[in-house]
Amino acid sequence: MGKPLKRKLSRAVPGKARPRLLPLFSKKSLSSNYLIVLSTVPNGPTARRLAKLLVSERWAACVNVMGGVQSIYRWKGAVESAREYLLIAKTTRRRFAALQARLAAAHPYEVPEIMAVPLADGLAQYFSWISENTSPLSKKARSR
Repeated sequence: MGKPLKRKLSRAVPGKARPRLLPLFSKKSLSSNYLIVLSTVPNGPTARRLAKLLVSERWAACVNVMGGVQSIYRWKGAVESAREYLLIAKTTRRRFAALQARLAAAHPYEVPEIMAVPLADGLAQYFSWISENTSPLSKKARSR
């Protein structure tokens, strides 16, 4: 991938030695294939149902459920406010299209929030765990 990007630790001072540079990302970043998927839902039971669905069907390796999110948004011309739950799913870029379709089909909102954010970097073992737990099961494993 070439040299890692670098950032300055402090400002250069005229006549002083240049500041030491630190890499922004590790040289062997595996992250370009991994995503965080965000979705809001109206209540706890719906959040838990959708989280279990995504994990049990292997669309996501893990889904965090965060309650007490206050959302303010524009809907059909009016500014609205609602208490919601936030789902934070970890998946692969390869599985995202199917996850998005499955979540949209099961979601109670007319226009569900389903957004993917690429991960810039992270622990390689965690990324491997995401891959292992979002890979479709083989026919042999499914028949057990």
